[in-house]
Amino acid sequence: TVMFAAADDNPPGNTSNSFGIQGGNPEDPTNQNANGNASGTKFNMGTGALLMTELQYAINPQPDDMSKVTKDPGLPGVYKLGGFYDTGRFPDYRYNQSGQPLGGPDDTTGIPRWDRGNWMVYGIVDQMLWRPSL
Repeated sequence: TVMFAAADDNPPGNTSNSFGIQGGNPEDPTNQNANGNASGTKFNMGTGALLMTELQYAINPQPDDMSKVTKDPGLPGVYKLGGFYDTGRFPDYRYNQSGQPLGGPDDTTGIPRWDRGNWMVYGIVDQMLWRPSL
């Protein structure tokens, strides 16, 4: 099975989000009443897209009728591999705009640089290891 989803990573286009460096609202980072779009239904694809996918492979699916389990003795399992990629921009709290370590002795501005893109890959094994005999 292949699953895929694409979504706006910031549906209301809220520039006053939880990142203080973006002019955020640290008292209420969940404030979504921005650009006259409090409902979040007016999607702004200019802030980045969140792309997600997952591949699933199932083996030995368990029958609905448990009396047939002895005819197919294999143990059921599902193997998953997935990930996401966010095309938005994020502050890099390791390096400043000059490429120096943030907070290091050569850091004179204290302003983090901006990086584009963030990603993650994961794997899940959901395998039955033992089944009592019927």
